Amino acid sequence: MNRADIRNLVIAHTGRTDKASLINSMITAALKKVSSEMLWGDLLTEASVTLIPNQAFIDLDAATVRLAEVRIIDDLSSWKVDIRTKNWILSRWPDLGSQAFTRPNYAYLEGKRLHMMPGPDTNWTMEYSYYKRAADLTDDSTELVPAHADEAIIAFATYRTFKSLQMHEDANLWFADYRGAIADAKKMDRASAVNTIAEQYGQPRGVRSNYHLDPFIKKVP
Repeated sequence: MNRADIRNLVIAHTGRTDKASLINSMITAALKKVSSEMLWGDLLTEASVTLIPNQAFIDLDAATVRLAEVRIIDDLSSWKVDIRTKNWILSRWPDLGSQAFTRPNYAYLEGKRLHMMPGPDTNWTMEYSYYKRAADLTDDSTELVPAHADEAIIAFATYRTFKSLQMHEDANLWFADYRGAIADAKKMDRASAVNTIAEQYGQPRGVRSNYHLDPFIKKVP
């Protein structure tokens, strides 16, 4: 479903063919609202970076909302990198700068920057999975992601349109519809998502795994 489809349905619900521009802005608001409700399976993706020797950080993709898992890849093997808080790491290694560079075992986040401990000693490949921010529907042909949330976005955009027109009774009815639709969308997303969270497939820290048998790794060697 794209923005034009959503807008046409909101117009049908409100009867306001003269409010296309307003409705477009309400669709944008609805997408932001729905995106904040949960980490949608459709928005889980992966990235790969080549680490720079003696540089103990990387900058994650700008659209990153939540980091799911990080791994170091070496040919047919992979190692999970434990993500901890900065305080947890500093409580154990107060002088991070004195640590010898080798394969990273731990990391912590500051904003979109991932700091590794220890820093890499060579051009390791790091792959990370993350939930990204939903892309704005910038034109009528842009397809909606997350796909399960279409009814919720239609309901919320209709609610906001009625509210902006000060038609509060209709707005309240559509907000109630939104609450039901978003609950259904969450159930559908959870039921249909393939679980790729680290705890299901991850190895204990420092344990090698066979790259071609590791369900988390999507590449074919």
